[in-house]
Amino acid sequence: MKGPWFTLEEAAQKLEVTASELSYKIEKGKISAAAFITDYPLLALSISNKTQWLGRATCKYRGHIQLTTALSIALLDGKPAQQGERPLSIYDPAGINDWSSEYPFQQDAPIAPLCGWKPLAFAEGLEEDLLFLPSPRLGIPTNTIMEQASNWLQALSSKAPANSAKTIDQIKLDERLIFDRSPFIKSNQLRISCSELFPEKTHSPHSSLSLSGRENQLHTLIAKIITDTGITSAKLIWKEISNEHQRDDPIYDTESILQNVSDGEIAWQSRHGNTNYMRLSSFRSAVKRAKEKLT
Repeated sequence: MKGPWFTLEEAAQKLEVTASELSYKIEKGKISAAAFITDYPLLALSISNKTQWLGRATCKYRGHIQLTTALSIALLDGKPAQQGERPLSIYDPAGINDWSSEYPFQQDAPIAPLCGWKPLAFAEGLEEDLLFLPSPRLGIPTNTIMEQASNWLQALSSKAPANSAKTIDQIKLDERLIFDRSPFIKSNQLRISCSELFPEKTHSPHSSLSLSGRENQLHTLIAKIITDTGITSAKLIWKEISNEHQRDDPIYDTESILQNVSDGEIAWQSRHGNTNYMRLSSFRSAVKRAKEKLT
């Protein structure tokens, strides 16, 4: 996504649609929304062994961040939403400040869900493909506390030694990173980029498989599969993308954009290093647009 950025009211005026019509487009995945945040503490990560998160640095961020469709819908409904334990993409790297590669936690690494810590200088970070999480706290999961409290009560009531209950020191070994302090995003922070509103004005003419003004690398991958296999069913194309993700030698994903494919969501990396997500509902629309463009 590229700026300038507009509030929902401004975006509706630009498109000459009502607020309800704009909300509908966002809910159906036809337009992607972002959120503008300030002084947002982040944990910078890289992927280790394809699936594990490796801590690299901490920083603060002022700028626009990616929103999933589910978060966007919650905000449109007027409900404050939390990013939680989910990697996000940032759209304004110049908004990064207070970068520190020092290990920020008292407990030695590794701490779940991180597999370890590898310091990264700021200048090098701008060259790497990084993910970002809201800054977490070190704590004990609520379910662990409740389980041990139950064990202690049972031991007290039976006047038997609490063999099944852990000591305080043992419980501390269960500490992990908890993301319940991630800042709430409010509906007035929703933004729409100019590139989402007017894709034909920002689209590069050099793509060999231009599906639409808002074409991206996942759209291109969809087009390749349709062209090469003749498959037109969104369900079967999704299955082929899932198979492609499992292949050691990709047939279609020559740029290695696929990061994860589940039953309901595809995570993929843009050429700018941002992680994007597409749910099945939006995927069907993308396949439909691809078929229309290719026929």
